Order: sequence, then C-alpha cells, then structure tokens
Amino acid sequence: MELGLKLWSTNEDRLPEASALIAKGVFQYIELMVAPDTDPAPFAGKGLPYVLHAAHDTWGANPADPSKEQRSRETLRETLRWADVLEAKYVVAHPGFGTMEAALAFFQKESDPRILIENMPQLGRDFGQRVEFVGYSVEQLTLLTKGTFGFCLDLNHALCAARSLERDEEEYVRELLSLKPVLYHVSDGDYTDAHLDIGKGAYNFAALAKCLDEDGSKKITLETPRKNLHSLKEDEENALRLRPFFLL
Repeated sequence: MELGLKLWSTNEDRLPEASALIAKGVFQYIELMVAPDTDPAPFAGKGLPYVLHAAHDTWGANPADPSKEQRSRETLRETLRWADVLEAKYVVAHPGFGTMEAALAFFQKESDPRILIENMPQLGRDFGQRVEFVGYSVEQLTLLTKGTFGFCLDLNHALCAARSLERDEEEYVRELLSLKPVLYHVSDGDYTDAHLDIGKGAYNFAALAKCLDEDGSKKITLETPRKNLHSLKEDEENALRLRPFFLL
C-alpha cells in the first residue's frame, strides 16, 4: 500500500517538507487539491508523484447543479491540464449535490479515463445549508462511472452514508468495494463528514483496514485536519497512527 499526503495547490511553501517526508518513507505520493487560477509550474520537475483533486463546491463547482455546469467544467478541465504537466495518473472529482440527472449529464460530456468519481455522503451541509448529495450508492456510482471512469472510495463519506441510510457500516463499505476502487481517502470522523485526526473519532479502523486489506488496496490518501498551516508535523503524526492498522 501507498500512503498519500493531502496538499492544496496553494501549499507551494510546504513542498520541501513534503519531499522530505516522502524520502523518509512516511508518505509515497502527494494528492493535490487544485484551487482555481493557480500555477502547476512550482510543483513540476521535482520528481514527486502526484494524484490530483478537482476543485469542488468550496470554489463554486458542483456537477449536480445545472447552474454551476460552466464553473464545474472549467475547474475539472483545469485540473486535467495540471495532470498533463505533473504526469498525474488520477484526477479525483466530486459528483456534488442536487440532482442525479444533472450529474449524469455533466459526466457524459467527459471521457478522460484519468477521472475518478468519489463517493459522497447521502446528506451534508453546504455553507450551513442542508443538502443531499449524489454518488453515495453503488447504483448511482455505477451510472456515474459508466465504465469509463475509475472510482475513489472515501471511507468517511461511506460511513456517513451508511449511518444516514441506517445500514450496517462494514456491509456498506464492502458493497462499495465491489466497484474496485483504485484510490482511497481516509480520516477519522463522527458521521457528520467532519475530518478528524486518527484516533479522535468514532470509526473502527481495525475493521475498515480488514475490508481494504482484503480488497488489495493500493493508494490511501490521508485527509486529516492540519491546525498549523505552516507545518506537516500533524500529517506525519496521523500517518504514524494509521500505519499499524493498514500495515503500511
């Protein structure tokens, strides 16, 4: 298995520290959230392996909302251009919240096989407003990936969906594993889509790790919080707490 460090495209100043953590073997790759109107040049030519994540509703993108189609298309295409520059194999995209019909129409116009559709919680909040996401079930994700795109399994989102649907957590995760994810997102949590430090939430990592080990998982991106934005020490500590569960 490989463990990924989550950074934003505004975190150019953290690249030397990130490179050192990869050299130490704490992490094996970087997953970059590509904020709009940023430049890939500072991240290129450093010999670092990348996975990319397209901007989501924080930046006004939402494929499941027809009124946000242009913004969603622009941010996804911008991330794919970053993937060209950084030679990234995968680009993660959120299907968003709104209607399944809009999300399907959006992704039907895309065909780049580097795109990975990420599963979502069923319910959540957007700037304080309660919303219902699309892409939380096997049925929806099968339609969204349409045999063209890969799948990114976010365990926090999966557990939130299982709770809101009153489903057994492990059973629900195993159902999503049937879609053969190539990338995982991991954090601790409290079933509200909050991203918590490993060991600070309610999730049973021993059981989750067993599910993923059986699946032969490869890439796991750590999505824990970072209170000190000028240091990756917290990321390193979370990686060390996660490592015993996943035999990384």
